Amino acid sequence: MIQIEHVSQRYKQQKEDFYALNDVSLRIDSHTNIGIVGYSGAGKSTLVRLINGLIKPTQGGVYVDGIDLNTLTKKELDRMRMKIGMVFQHFNLLSSQTVFNNVKIALKIAGYEKDQIDARVHEVLEMVGLSDKAMSYPRNLSGGEKQRVGIARGIANHPTYLLCDEMTSALDHKTAKDILAVLKEIQKKEKMSIIFISHQLDMVREICDEIVVMEKGKIVESKKTKDLFIEPKSHAAQSLIESYQVIESLRGSDRYVLTYTKDALHQSILSDAIKAFEIDLSIIYALTLPMGLDTIGYLVVEMKGNRLQEACEFITSKEVHIRRLSEEKIYDNV
Repeated sequence: MIQIEHVSQRYKQQKEDFYALNDVSLRIDSHTNIGIVGYSGAGKSTLVRLINGLIKPTQGGVYVDGIDLNTLTKKELDRMRMKIGMVFQHFNLLSSQTVFNNVKIALKIAGYEKDQIDARVHEVLEMVGLSDKAMSYPRNLSGGEKQRVGIARGIANHPTYLLCDEMTSALDHKTAKDILAVLKEIQKKEKMSIIFISHQLDMVREICDEIVVMEKGKIVESKKTKDLFIEPKSHAAQSLIESYQVIESLRGSDRYVLTYTKDALHQSILSDAIKAFEIDLSIIYALTLPMGLDTIGYLVVEMKGNRLQEACEFITSKEVHIRRLSEEKIYDNV
């Protein structure tokens, strides 16, 4: 488990100090995937540097499996970092070395024996689908292949935690989705926690169980992934969710957004409401988003009728959240 307790990171400036992080507390349990999202300047990268011990906090503590990183010697910190793999946005591959050697370096530094190194490099290259590229050089690889090498290098030491810092940002949408699929399969085999840092919330939802939203050095929202997409509270989360932005553009009189999970997909909730409460209902927009083993659905509708309040209460009783687009009033059952 990784614990971040009341951490601040302050940088002195001429006029006033700048806080890259301001009283941040976070717990990352073992065998879970957590997304840390926010726009540039939110403090995400500073948090990554603290977790892997590259910098020390101005105040507060960072604990990995109960050990305070601030108390470790350089040698102890190097040993601790073996538990934490890294995958970067810009690959950081050695252009003069083959794919095999780029992965091998991580194991040599860790002190593995040669026969162990060769076996492990072949194993991780197979995991990322690059067995046939072992003797290729980075210049001959596509962006997606380079990132697969980065993943192989990051997991080579059998880390307990894998830090992925904007790892899909430099990739096109399809390639990014393919990379996430590879990462999911690897996690099943390696049993590690993934800490996924990104400003691409729609990528994070593909792989993370929980999402932490950061803004200006603070955590402004932290929820299970599904709950965040159903009802984002912070402005930062709302602006990062693309579907939320589309829905907000459809504001109008008598318009509502209905948000539901797959449990409600096969129920005749709306037709039952129309019949029971004699309301008029028109569908303006519909969207479904896969989210791990679940699905989130959005419907923007126009609803009118004398018994509209009763209809809304009936719909929310079926585990559907309703938000009125014209005046931000929430009808829901929680």
